[in-house]
Amino acid sequence: MKYELQITQTFSQWFKKLDKTTTIKLLERLDRVTAGNLGDHKAIANGLFELRCFFGSGIRLYFTIRNQQSVLLLAGGNKSTQAKDIEKAKAIMNKLED
Repeated sequence: MKYELQITQTFSQWFKKLDKTTTIKLLERLDRVTAGNLGDHKAIANGLFELRCFFGSGIRLYFTIRNQQSVLLLAGGNKSTQAKDIEKAKAIMNKLED
């Protein structure tokens, strides 16, 4: 199954702050996601998932899947900010559902 990627403004702002090497690796990983390969990911809450990347500072991407065809990237962070990032992603997802 292939996915279309969509991003929130929160994700976009976080992504723009990444260094060039991390950005390139993350774009390669997101390429695999669009091809249907989510790789190392797990469910965090109802409809919220975490995509783990083992480069940079332990990059984490928080996403939801819409209509079985699009991956909506809600927020990003790293292992050290994980708890705060999960709460942020939950709030964004809940706001979008309203």
